[in-house]
Amino acid sequence: MVDDLILMVAYAICRNPEIFTRVNTFTENAALNGHRLNIYDDLGMEQRMGLYETLKLARYLPKLTFCLFEQTGLTSSISHLREYQMECEVTHTVFIREYSAWHPGSGWVTKGNLDLLGRTLL
Repeated sequence: MVDDLILMVAYAICRNPEIFTRVNTFTENAALNGHRLNIYDDLGMEQRMGLYETLKLARYLPKLTFCLFEQTGLTSSISHLREYQMECEVTHTVFIREYSAWHPGSGWVTKGNLDLLGRTLL
């Protein structure tokens, strides 16, 4: 998942020349023809793997920040960031307050501790 996010940023936002050209070669110029790209439908596994490997060496990508919310699916692949040369930052949830109609009482559920923000977490 993380690799897919980086690929889409490089392709659709940064228009990284190498990635942009290779993807358009694989997809019959999808971007140039105004078509949306679905990386799972439009690119084969080998094509995606090759693009990921190219991106791992790319130095001119923007700094990306990943906010890992509670129960996110990104947790299983976030460690892939170690393989990339780009700047990145990963944050996680420290405090949650949300309303739930199924929670007894007021319906508000609170988890975490805001007092941690004043301390060094590393």
